Amino acid sequence: MHPSLLPKYRGAAPIQKALMNGDMETGVSIIKVDPNKFDAGDIVKQQVVQISPKDTFKSLADSLISVGSEKLLESIRDIRDGKLLSVPQDPKNVSMARKIQDSDRKISWSLLDAREVWNRWRALSENGGIFCMFRGKRLKLLKLQDPNGLRDSEMLEPGSLRVVDGRLLIRCKTGSFIECTQLQIEGKNPVEATSFIHGYCQNDVSFE
Repeated sequence: MHPSLLPKYRGAAPIQKALMNGDMETGVSIIKVDPNKFDAGDIVKQQVVQISPKDTFKSLADSLISVGSEKLLESIRDIRDGKLLSVPQDPKNVSMARKIQDSDRKISWSLLDAREVWNRWRALSENGGIFCMFRGKRLKLLKLQDPNGLRDSEMLEPGSLRVVDGRLLIRCKTGSFIECTQLQIEGKNPVEATSFIHGYCQNDVSFE
């Protein structure tokens, strides 16, 4: 069983890749084992699974496990009844979902807009997290809020912080903002955004 609609997202991180890319759907594939290629066996069964805008890695993985278990049992019954059919994967539609690297976890504010940062958080917050740099140290972005379309009218640099009604907003690519509600500086305990604001945002501050 593979948690994607093969041949899309072969590899170690198909759930994370679907979330990172902002996909609206993914699925599960029951395949035959190919001894020569990873995730390349003939497809026995597939089922599409919708991705909710609120899904994170854990919630999506739980949905895929539930659907995949049903499809696996169906496949076992088909083997028992001699009705198992399969089709080869289309090599023209292969895409890869390689193992998540540290570079995937590091947020570059000038390269990602707010929606892309949000999708990165959805994919990785429950299995290693995402981070940026702040005054030479790693800063984990523990909790984010779904972007609300707030735009920059002041032409701030990417990574600049803006405090609005007690909310900590981070300027991303294309003038979009994302709200962070909990964060952790390397070597320190996690703090809520309000505590970070009081401790560090008395002057102009930015994340790297």
